[in-house]
Amino acid sequence: MDRRPKVLVIDDDRSLCRLLRDYLRDNGYHAEAFSDPLAGLAAARRHKYVALVLDIMMPRLDGQELCERVREFSPLPVIMLSARDTPEDRIRSLELGADDHLGKPFEPRELLARLKAIIRRRESDPGAPTIKSAGIELELQRNMAYRTENGGKRTPIELSTVEFALLALLAKHRPEPVPRDDLYALVRGFERSYDGDRAIDILVSRIRRKLKDNPQQPVYIKTVRNVGYAFIG
Repeated sequence: MDRRPKVLVIDDDRSLCRLLRDYLRDNGYHAEAFSDPLAGLAAARRHKYVALVLDIMMPRLDGQELCERVREFSPLPVIMLSARDTPEDRIRSLELGADDHLGKPFEPRELLARLKAIIRRRESDPGAPTIKSAGIELELQRNMAYRTENGGKRTPIELSTVEFALLALLAKHRPEPVPRDDLYALVRGFERSYDGDRAIDILVSRIRRKLKDNPQQPVYIKTVRNVGYAFIG
């Protein structure tokens, strides 16, 4: 049995698929590549991967919609590939739940470095505790979030790598607010394309939506004017 970490590549360019598959296999990963986005989506549902490398511009199902579909059932890290690499494109990838955005053409070594970086952030911290508050449970060791109910039932909350990191930072400092500069520094540590206050607001908005938290009457995340955000759960 191949015990190497499994990476999923989805790109309608068959030549690039083969190149990335072979390159990743030569560098310690068990890579599977699909040029058909629907077949790739089916594979993402069936198997356990450590990361997804996903092209944006594809026929039948583009990468943006595919990323949204993956986010419905999995928090696995996603690197978006695109021939369009403007700030707006990178922000759009962020809005859709991607963890990183890489413009084409690119060096395979750069993709490998970014891939290793987002996978490292998923690796467990043996000393990490579990944070429990107001019906939310964060397992910092496994980067997993759950909604808890009476009786002990837990329902997973599907957060991307950077979403979980931001929520965990807020939770660790509860109920004190975390300054925007600190949140920005955290986010920039994941990827340089997370640029400016808008990126922070987008992430918080996404987290609130997944927590079903109304910003007008927050239960979990409160906006602290002229400071940043606070976890109040």
